[in-house]
Amino acid sequence: MALTPAQRALLQNRYSVAKYRAVQLHAPFPWPTFRSWLEEVIRQVPDGEDLSKMVVRYDKEGKISLHWPSKRVAKQLQKVEKALKVSTEDRKILFAVELMQRIMTPGPEELREKIMSAAEVAGIDLP
Repeated sequence: MALTPAQRALLQNRYSVAKYRAVQLHAPFPWPTFRSWLEEVIRQVPDGEDLSKMVVRYDKEGKISLHWPSKRVAKQLQKVEKALKVSTEDRKILFAVELMQRIMTPGPEELREKIMSAAEVAGIDLP
């Protein structure tokens, strides 16, 4: 399966986030490299499915299961995608609002994870 550069970057991000969360939760994550994780994911992808819409879930043993959103969820994702086609200044505002909402929401999430999640929603790439 050939990946576009955008798909590869998206999957690399998903791998990094999953690995980071596994470390934080002391959960098993049996893929030491992106390549090993990607090979397993690609083996499970049905023909014709859009990798950018894929949701990757992990069970307690660290096994992967792949899911694609329902039509209702897909429509919501399209609305979000459309809303994110905004100027750089508007992205900064979205990031600030999303970050404030996440920081004010109680939960076990670490601050770095909240910042990264807010940036992802706002479409901002953070190092």
